[in-house]
Amino acid sequence: MKERTVGFYEVVVLKDDEARRIPEPMDWDGTLSDLSQAPVAARTFEADSQMVGTIATYDMQDHLLLHRVKDAGEWLSVMNFDTGTLRELEQSAQEGYLDTSVICFLPFGNVVGIMQGGVSAPSHKALETWINGIQIFPGRQLQIRPVVTHAEVEKLKTASGASRVEVKIMANKMGALRERRGGLARTLRVAGEARTGRSV
Repeated sequence: MKERTVGFYEVVVLKDDEARRIPEPMDWDGTLSDLSQAPVAARTFEADSQMVGTIATYDMQDHLLLHRVKDAGEWLSVMNFDTGTLRELEQSAQEGYLDTSVICFLPFGNVVGIMQGGVSAPSHKALETWINGIQIFPGRQLQIRPVVTHAEVEKLKTASGASRVEVKIMANKMGALRERRGGLARTLRVAGEARTGRSV
């Protein structure tokens, strides 16, 4: 079975251009239930690309499938492996080819788990754009940001189905660790040096 990576993110609210944690759990179950009854147009938002949400139920829990509709100009083809022939795919006006991410809303801390189906499938930023675009929670501007606190990582370690928890720091953020003191910053600096072969 292919290993899949799940990224964990926290849903926060923007007030006066500042991200603030939401103290109470948001009603994701009710929201997903309402979305499952909504027409496709109400679950569709167009920004840089067209995104559509659908609801899938697994093990008695609703999950969001967030789809990016491939642009009609994208190069799509299929191959017949018996003959080796290629055929171009053409989209009709009523159909679209999708890149899909599976999104699970966890029962604590307004945390979501995102498993992208491919590199061009919707990311946490696409989820943020879609949630705000279709106004799931009217009057609230939400932001989806990476989970970084120790307590949240410890909770995620106990999640069923998780084989390991990784913390990823982007290369362009490593420079910020130069002046930081403490065990975690030192560990991350050493890990960055080992990865790049140079001092951070």
